[in-house]
Amino acid sequence: MKIEALGTRGEAGSYRFDVLRDQEDPCKFTIYEAYQNEEVIEIHRATPHFKAWLDFKDSGGVKAFSVQ
Repeated sequence: MKIEALGTRGEAGSYRFDVLRDQEDPCKFTIYEAYQNEEVIEIHRATPHFKAWLDFKDSGGVKAFSVQ
């Protein structure tokens, strides 16, 4: 998450990337992202740091994931 957070925070059009840790479950995190528009999101999804996040998620490093 550190690689993804630091990389995303430096992107043009990325307004925020917050990583919140659950107070009751230290293994549970919530990620909040805000972007200028869909084009910026597509550019973000082509970055090496996003690829690192996908690799981590696909390796089983994430128990559950949802997008809202």
